[in-house]
Amino acid sequence: MVLRILAASLFLSVPSARAFDASAALKTARTAVAEDRSPAPPSGPVFDSAGVGFDAGNEFDATPLYGEVSVTCFDNGRSEFASFRCRDEILEPFDHVRFTGPAGVDADAVELSARWENGKTRSKKGGYDADLGRSSGHFNLWIATLLQRPLLDYGANAVHFVMKKGGSRVAEGDFTATVRKAPRRECRYRPHYTSHNANDCRAGSTSVCGRMFREQSYCR
Repeated sequence: MVLRILAASLFLSVPSARAFDASAALKTARTAVAEDRSPAPPSGPVFDSAGVGFDAGNEFDATPLYGEVSVTCFDNGRSEFASFRCRDEILEPFDHVRFTGPAGVDADAVELSARWENGKTRSKKGGYDADLGRSSGHFNLWIATLLQRPLLDYGANAVHFVMKKGGSRVAEGDFTATVRKAPRRECRYRPHYTSHNANDCRAGSTSVCGRMFREQSYCR
C-alpha cells in the first residue's frame, strides 16, 4: 500500500553541480545533492496508512447464484403461469461499502479511481466525514444496471484515492481491492408465488428471482 500526503507546495532549489566553491565540505554536500535525483518526500505530517481501503476489507468473493421459481399472475380477471431458471451474482461480504481513510486527515471529499486488470478504469466521488474517518456514503462496488456502474471488476483492482478539503488535495494514495470468482451456489427450494403484476410472468422479469434469492438467504 502506498500513501502520499500532500502538504503546502514548497519546493527547494537545488544548487547546480557545476557551481564551484572553495569550501570542500560545501562542495561535497552540493555534489551529493546533485547526484541524488530521487524526489524529495512531501513535507508535513506523516499519517498511518494502516487500515486504508474499504470498511468491509479489500478482499471480496463474486458468487454466482442459481435457482428455480414459478409464479401465477392475475390481471384483469385473467391468470397466467410462468416458471423461471434464475441466475444472479453477488459480491460478498458486501457490494456497497464505505471508504476508510488514513487516520488524522482533515478532508471533506474523496475520489476513488479503480484500474481493472484489463486496463479499464472506473471512478466515483463522495463526501468524507473527517470525524469518523470514513466516506459519508457508500460506494457501489458491483451492482451494474442502466443507472449504476460498478467500481470493481474480477481480479486485482488498483485503487487510487484522492482526499480533498475545500477542493484542495490533502492526501492521496493507493491500495488493492481483489475480487475472486467463488464457486456457484444453488438454492434448494423451488417456491411458487402469486402476483397481481402481469409483468412478473414475462421473460426478463427479475422481481420474482430476486425475491426467491432473498428469501433463501442467497442460497446459503
